[in-house]
Amino acid sequence: MDKEHDIKITLPHMENPKNKDLKNGLKEILEKEQAKGNISFSMNLIRKCDFCQRHLKEEDKFISLPQENGDILDKCSECQR
Repeated sequence: MDKEHDIKITLPHMENPKNKDLKNGLKEILEKEQAKGNISFSMNLIRKCDFCQRHLKEEDKFISLPQENGDILDKCSECQR
């Protein structure tokens, strides 16, 4: 019997178009493998402050700061002070 392995993949900010393509490509591959019965997967979005690295909950206040290079940085209310 095969052993199960939990694998966590952390991707960069998904609002950046180049990162969205990466996420969608990975999701498509994983969905195909799941349809074949080879794997089981789920995706969870976890946002974190790009300044203090604290995980942001849905109710947390934060702002998204677009950068010149196309990246978007999230800044929590604590770091905004």
